[in-house]
Amino acid sequence: MIQELHSPETPVRSPRPTPDYQDPPIYEPTPLVWRFFIFAAVVFLVCLTYSLGASIGPRSQALYGAVAIFGAVAMFSTNLNAVNWRTIFWGIVLQVVVAAFVTFPLYLPDWTGVPYGYQPGHALFSTVGTMFHGFADYAGQAGEFVFGSLATRQNPIFVITVVPTIVFVSSFFALVHYLGILPFLVRHISRFMSYCMGTSGAETLSSVANVFMGQAEAPLIVKPYIARMTQSELLALMVGGMATISGALMVAYVTQFKANAVDLLTTSLMAAPASLYLAKLMYPETENPETLGVIKTVPDKVHRNALDALTAGASDGMALAINVIAMLIAFIAVIAMVDALLKMIPFRADGLREWLGDAPHNWDLAKRYCITFFVYFLAVLSIRYPFRWGMRRLGQDHYLEAWKRAPWQIWIVPIVLGYLLFMGLTDLAMRQADGEISLQVIFSKLFHPLAMMMGVSREDAAEAANLLGLKLVGNEFLAFQEMAKNTTLSDRSRLLMNFALTGFANFASVGITIGGISAMAPQRRPELARLGIRALYVGFLTTILNAAIVGIFRAV
Repeated sequence: MIQELHSPETPVRSPRPTPDYQDPPIYEPTPLVWRFFIFAAVVFLVCLTYSLGASIGPRSQALYGAVAIFGAVAMFSTNLNAVNWRTIFWGIVLQVVVAAFVTFPLYLPDWTGVPYGYQPGHALFSTVGTMFHGFADYAGQAGEFVFGSLATRQNPIFVITVVPTIVFVSSFFALVHYLGILPFLVRHISRFMSYCMGTSGAETLSSVANVFMGQAEAPLIVKPYIARMTQSELLALMVGGMATISGALMVAYVTQFKANAVDLLTTSLMAAPASLYLAKLMYPETENPETLGVIKTVPDKVHRNALDALTAGASDGMALAINVIAMLIAFIAVIAMVDALLKMIPFRADGLREWLGDAPHNWDLAKRYCITFFVYFLAVLSIRYPFRWGMRRLGQDHYLEAWKRAPWQIWIVPIVLGYLLFMGLTDLAMRQADGEISLQVIFSKLFHPLAMMMGVSREDAAEAANLLGLKLVGNEFLAFQEMAKNTTLSDRSRLLMNFALTGFANFASVGITIGGISAMAPQRRPELARLGIRALYVGFLTTILNAAIVGIFRAV
């Protein structure tokens, strides 16, 4: 054994002491009365906005809506006692600053040379928006070479116009990422946000990366850390992907559906802090994040050179384009099928009782009652998991467990009462319908209050609600396509819908997000699946909150 000898004159340097590991603090559970008062406040604001929308003005309408949306997230928070209010405060500040930067004009003296009422933020984003149209022109030239006259006809085919745009923009972003330009921007914006909000480096990097990249590509920025992320960080990672859209699809919306590029860029930037603080409100941090105070992007080691990055980006863009086409085919067909099934139900103004009374004989009457019970059974199955999740968030899931173990005789009373309630609601729905019902009618009724909470006028609320429903059940591509066909929306409503529709928050994205992230960290799949619906809920409300904040600033 070799032993190091030290002279008496040379002091032995002791090893540097390592800081003691501190266990995360233990927080008391959220009192149920807090959730009740938050729920009551949200319902009050919704009713106030819905009933007095015309008299309180669009700005007040959006202000009440922003508060109600914040409360709707806080109501289902895992633990309100653990919320870091520094994160919430600075997140709101950054979100409002971005909206004000684009919205507010400058009124400077004439000697400055700045035009009166000049909007520097709007001018900057408009310049970026012209690049989108340039991308479309470049992709159009490639499309003409590949598809010939099909791309140059007066009414070009949708697939032929959108595929080249997505492929080219995806290839361009892959090249920019390889050259280090994109990681540079993401790293420095994330460092500023993390310093202000006190969030960890990994979740901040992923939130900022989603402004430029898609929900499947942005997690690659923090891939080495995903396996050791906390539960709160995982939710923030998923919410960030659902509250924004990729650069390739942003260009497609601007060029194909005439969406406003400034609005799409603004809401994507606003979504970076908004998705982060709303995710932290829904699932506060109660663990010790590994990357707290650490901002470090992962270098691109996949591509050998710029040409390799360019070709790989083109391949990824083609896969994205095929996925978009497949989703459109699937969801448009499903919506048409559901509409056809709904038309088979005889919704009419005289109500359910009259429909049952018109049965020509007892056998037909029994058949109609069987139909109502079957639909009731399907409705119970569809709301079973959301109801269980809500009871778990309220801390009352032990009642459900006790009820499941109860004898079958105890089940009869709630089943019968639920069936009677269902029959009453069905009768009310039949009386409200105009003789024919479809998904558009259902969405326009269901999301009508939510549309008004953004500041949309009562005249446009029904159509805006339909677009919100299309985005949630289908995808944002369907919603933008439908909005492009609409000619009745006012300029203000169209502006707010640009903000509300810009995000991947739909049911299909839950599976895409879980599959994409779990491919990088397979051991986290169960946790990702458990957080999927929460991420969808927060991501959907993030875009609505962005629209409401812009609605506060814009009077018309």
